[in-house]
Amino acid sequence: MPETKSNPNNKTVNKKPTDAKAKAHTNPTKSQKNIDPETKCTTKRSSHLHLVGIVISTILGLTSLIFLGTFISLNLLPTHYLIIVAIIILLICLGFSFLNCRTQTKTVIRIPIFILSLVFSLLNLFATSYLIKTSDFLNQLSGQSYLTEKYYVIVEKDSAYQNLADLKDKEIATFDERVPIYQEALDQLKSSVDVNINEVKSIGDLSTMLSNHTSDAIFLSAVHKDVIEDSDASFADSTRIVHTIEIQVEAKTDAGQPNINVSTEPFTILISGSDAYGNISDRSRSDVNMLAVVNPKTHTVLLVSIPRDYYVQLHGTTGLRDKLTHAGIYGVQMSADTISDLLNVDVDYYVKVNFSTVVNLVDTIGGIEVYSDQKFVPWTNRNITIPEGNVHMDGATALAFARERKSYATGDRHRVQNQQDVLKAIIDKISHSTVILTKYSDILSDISNCLETNFGKDEISGLIRLQLQDMPNWQIYNYSLDGSDAREYTYSMGQQSLYVMMPDQKTIEAAQGYIKAVLDGEPVNL
Repeated sequence: MPETKSNPNNKTVNKKPTDAKAKAHTNPTKSQKNIDPETKCTTKRSSHLHLVGIVISTILGLTSLIFLGTFISLNLLPTHYLIIVAIIILLICLGFSFLNCRTQTKTVIRIPIFILSLVFSLLNLFATSYLIKTSDFLNQLSGQSYLTEKYYVIVEKDSAYQNLADLKDKEIATFDERVPIYQEALDQLKSSVDVNINEVKSIGDLSTMLSNHTSDAIFLSAVHKDVIEDSDASFADSTRIVHTIEIQVEAKTDAGQPNINVSTEPFTILISGSDAYGNISDRSRSDVNMLAVVNPKTHTVLLVSIPRDYYVQLHGTTGLRDKLTHAGIYGVQMSADTISDLLNVDVDYYVKVNFSTVVNLVDTIGGIEVYSDQKFVPWTNRNITIPEGNVHMDGATALAFARERKSYATGDRHRVQNQQDVLKAIIDKISHSTVILTKYSDILSDISNCLETNFGKDEISGLIRLQLQDMPNWQIYNYSLDGSDAREYTYSMGQQSLYVMMPDQKTIEAAQGYIKAVLDGEPVNL
């Protein structure tokens, strides 16, 4: 109750509260009346940053999940490596998300965390695109499904014939290859112009008839044109092409696919190297014929090289034998089947490469180290000189080294050794360095258009996991078949005597023994 007091007029009045008390009852404190504007701003900014942190954390989480899902689906890493990667990604994601969303996190810390979270999100997206590209490449790997070939109508360089129409009712000499691709090309020629076809008995007869003017023109494939130019250096300069026909036909392949766990079971691979650049589907001779016998349990690889001029019976043919290199004209499956017959072993897989493959692969992995036992200028690349000793080779040098035969007294036998040395150097570079991790996608990208294989995604993934899990030191053995020099007629070239190498049966039997030892996991005593 308020105090009262008397006044002279005997009236009682209420006593007003003191100013301090009145103010206390009627006016709020300064802090109650006015909130600090800076505090309001800080609270609002904190709320906004919290919202931004939630958004960034969501982005980081989603990109991390996408990356991990894609990475797991590729199945390239051993389980323990995969677990480590998953834990690292999870810790980064959870740690950054906690700091992003925690209201007590200071702004001076939160902003850098935002930036790092966005950087990791971008890295996840980049890595995911990298993995998708790799997955697409692996999924599109397939065996040889078709062959392409160019056929030419060729005349003398000083001939009056300028185009195909000028040859109407004229005589064109040709050699019957006895394959569908030739017949289709010949049918196209006949449908384009009326000509008289004269079939000769050998490839060599074609150039002879043209130079002797006993035929107005000749009709032959790019492969046989290369054969003629190999034996007659003047042919290219003394002739010209007046018409070209390009043909594509289905290639003969085995219907069956090996059911092999390549990370635990031994297997064989035919490495077939064609003597051409560019499109791997182009029909060409097999310049390299090498059987790799692999035992993943003993970490042993045996490379058996067969000279390109080995005189063998082409699989499924009768009559004349042929050079092994000519098997490639009929497709890589013919090479595989012929070598299977020769060495009495199943050829499980094949990898077909060409000159472009070698150049691209060696350059991508940063070059290789190869020993050269003499100094020489390669006959296929006169712009380089290969010294004696250990040589660091780029792609062009490695290819020239692998093709060299004219600088050596033993010719093709030494070339086989060079090819083995180049392949071994590539395997060593990939298996004894981080190149398989850092250059994996680049390797696949560079060779995508110049490689054919019936190796599937699962097989490649299995071999990569094996290498990463155990990092084994592979023992690589080399062996080459041998023979004697001769001249014989061949199945694919008709009645034309060519250089061939007659097989040495002892070396064939020795190779068969070494192959069996590797497959059985036994020591290889070369």
